[in-house]
Amino acid sequence: MNIVITYNMTYSAYGVSGAVEGVGRGMIDAETVMTGRFTGTWRREGSTVAMYNNENMNEGRQNFDVITFDTRGDTLTHEVFTRN
Repeated sequence: MNIVITYNMTYSAYGVSGAVEGVGRGMIDAETVMTGRFTGTWRREGSTVAMYNNENMNEGRQNFDVITFDTRGDTLTHEVFTRN
């Protein structure tokens, strides 16, 4: 599987939180491509950034995603909670 995601993040006045929106595409196989658009919020604590997104998938599913990454390391976790 090949996945491409674009995050567009804006900052609040203090630079430790803000809004995020974007789009993702996942190529499952030669004939199956999933797409999703998302909006949400993000916040930073130390070097860790967490994003909380509502995502609408092309086949009608809605997800709530929690994405956490360490800006000093090479770790990223992506939790997906399906709504329907």
